[in-house]
Amino acid sequence: AVKVLPPAYAKDLDRLKRFRRESQATAKLSHPNIITIYDSGEQDGFYFYVMEYLKAESLESLIQGSTPIELRQGLKIGKDVLKALVYTHDKSIIHRDLKPGNIRFDLRGNAIVTDFGLVKDLEETSLTQSGIAIGTPQYMSPEQLLGEPSDERSDIYQMGVMLYEMFCGELPFAGNNPCGVGSVGESELIAPNNLNKELPDTLSELIVRCLQRQPEKRYQSAEALLKGLTKIDRRLE
Repeated sequence: AVKVLPPAYAKDLDRLKRFRRESQATAKLSHPNIITIYDSGEQDGFYFYVMEYLKAESLESLIQGSTPIELRQGLKIGKDVLKALVYTHDKSIIHRDLKPGNIRFDLRGNAIVTDFGLVKDLEETSLTQSGIAIGTPQYMSPEQLLGEPSDERSDIYQMGVMLYEMFCGELPFAGNNPCGVGSVGESELIAPNNLNKELPDTLSELIVRCLQRQPEKRYQSAEALLKGLTKIDRRLE
């Protein structure tokens, strides 16, 4: 598959930087649950990169409607994405735009993380300035919405939003401002097992912990979250 940035967009230097960063950052990564980049370049004003073509659907198409995903399937997807995050975070790279549309599947049903356009290298200066929120509002962490510095725990929050949506059939703060700012307001989060009675209490508690407004109250690493999800999955065997 070839992803192309049209010449009109290439005139936007910030957009061009993000496009280049996406291809450069992803090209440095080699993991079964991360999209593979083969080549990149520019021709006749068109910037492009070549990546593996995934024929299967995205997580976004899988969760259309209000029906929760089957428990074991959701756990498999969650673990696949977290394996990718453990790998990227170990390289000091955070995604910052985790959402169902950026999670696709290969023909074996493995979840593949794509679209690293908002990636941030923790060892480098971010492309965005302090005070500017950037990302997909419904999935952004409170610190992202407020334009504050973000780290691995922002990815943990976004993972929590996806888990909530997969297992509950709706976004955690769906009843708030459509821009997603409910996550930084005073609204109380409805526990996932109050919406889906089939969820184990341990899984509901895990998701709620991911969605804490204060980063220090969330899981502090993707590895810790993966261990928690794996432990729950094993109990179901």
